[in-house]
Order: sequence, then C-alpha cells, then structure tokens
Amino acid sequence: MIEPLGAKVLNLSKCSPDFNPIELWWLQLKSFISSFYPTTTEMVDTVISVAF
Repeated sequence: MIEPLGAKVLNLSKCSPDFNPIELWWLQLKSFISSFYPTTTEMVDTVISVAF
C-alpha cells in the first residue's frame, strides 16, 4: 500500500497504552467494575451507571 512510496509499516500492538491511550481508561473501568464482583450483565450495567 504505502511501502512503494518509501514509508515503513510498523506492526504495533493494538492494546499498548503508549500507542492507544484509551487502553488506560479501559483498564481503570474494568478495575472499577471488577471491584463490585458483578455476576450478571444487569449488575455490570448498574456498576457502569454508577461510574458515570
């Protein structure tokens, strides 16, 4: 695609917070949710509502 134009393609991890800052936010949200030990999707929904 772009390599013929002289650019180098780097394969980077999708989940690296260095390249994808939203990963830090997801980590905090998952940690918050898991601290309530939800056992149903309804409980997860409730915890997410509390978070926001």
